[in-house]
Amino acid sequence: ALAFAVWISSVVAADPNEERNYPNAVALEVRGQEPGTTLLGELPDSISLRLSAPTSLWDQLSSEIGVVEAYVDVSGLEDGQHTLPIQVDINLGPVRVISVSPETVTVELEPLAVQTFPVSLEVTGEPTLGFAVDSAGLVIDPEEVSVSGPQSLVAEVAQVRAVISADGAREALVGESTLQAVDADGNVLSGLTIEPQIVAYTQPLVQEGGYREVAVVVETIGLQANGFRVTNITVSPPIVTLFSSDPSLVVELPGFVSTLPLDINGADEDIEARLALELPEGVIV
Repeated sequence: ALAFAVWISSVVAADPNEERNYPNAVALEVRGQEPGTTLLGELPDSISLRLSAPTSLWDQLSSEIGVVEAYVDVSGLEDGQHTLPIQVDINLGPVRVISVSPETVTVELEPLAVQTFPVSLEVTGEPTLGFAVDSAGLVIDPEEVSVSGPQSLVAEVAQVRAVISADGAREALVGESTLQAVDADGNVLSGLTIEPQIVAYTQPLVQEGGYREVAVVVETIGLQANGFRVTNITVSPPIVTLFSSDPSLVVELPGFVSTLPLDINGADEDIEARLALELPEGVIV
């Protein structure tokens, strides 16, 4: 016994125990969770530890991944709220746990619910004047998705939607959008899993009756000065929207509208001018 005590004393003297804060963040796991159940709320991402270990082990403790594990055990627990201690496993010895922060966590177990919802598309913003969203032509793929999560939270879902913008659009909106689960008041619900998370959509636009987009053509008269030629005519805007309360008037237009003639007679430098449009009676721009 005396020899053993002397040996222990010598070992401790050569490699004394040191008490330090564990330098690495330790992820918190949940063990023993039954299939068909889910956790409400969020657990801490990581916990803090204070350990006591021989000096020779601290480098190993600090550098090796997976040596220290922290978890809460929910095995056999019924639905409802539970306050559980955080347990620590250290795959290296001899190491003693001095303190754990936090010491406990509160978890709430609920049955897992899965429900199928149709996907709706919410269009924000206004298309270019004269265009409107064609709801009848909308294509969404897939048309239905599954929403899973705590039973009480799934029960709050009123709609699964994709939100896109049509601001300034003049042609069909095509793309992909991330889905949101919302309640009856339009609030986005978190803590749910939507599968699939992304849908593809094609949202056609239609031109409203009485409106038509046409190109602008500049009419010129006269001849430029000798030795010069017209190299380019730029129009801004190049396209305008015309409207008439009699839709047949805009339908009969040739696809363009002319300006009043621009006189370039004798011109020997660039010309910048504001020109009115020659519009049929009853048609406005």
